[in-house]
Amino acid sequence: MDFDYDAVKAAHRTAQLIRDHNGLPMNINLNMLIVTKNTTNHFRALEILGAIKKDRIPGEQSNDGSGAMAFGIHATPWALTNTNYWGMMDTSLKGTTHGSLKYLESEAVHVEPVNVVYKTGELQFKAVGMWAWGHNSYRNGVWSDNTNA
Repeated sequence: MDFDYDAVKAAHRTAQLIRDHNGLPMNINLNMLIVTKNTTNHFRALEILGAIKKDRIPGEQSNDGSGAMAFGIHATPWALTNTNYWGMMDTSLKGTTHGSLKYLESEAVHVEPVNVVYKTGELQFKAVGMWAWGHNSYRNGVWSDNTNA
């Protein structure tokens, strides 16, 4: 969805539908918004957050309460390739199980025994190691490309 008050509510509803690997609800509580700094989404997030804290519906003068929880805003100048993208995540689930980068090493770097070529006297060295960069489960957040498609 495009970022607005209804999108915040939709993000919370979507997060409640996320299941863990056993099919059980994960009980995600979105508390952090990630947007690109100084964009329309960033400024609209500040407006929405201010209205929620005053217990008002954004853009209205009614005192009906917003119905959405307050959230933190992480405005980043570099993380999002498209400045319209936005996402919300539960930072309490960030750790070894969800939402962090991983360095996986299956074999430490080590030097194989030297091979000497008899005819030329050449010494051949070989170093071996196996590892991978990646991330673990990103099921602690919801993301949008800011379109209503």
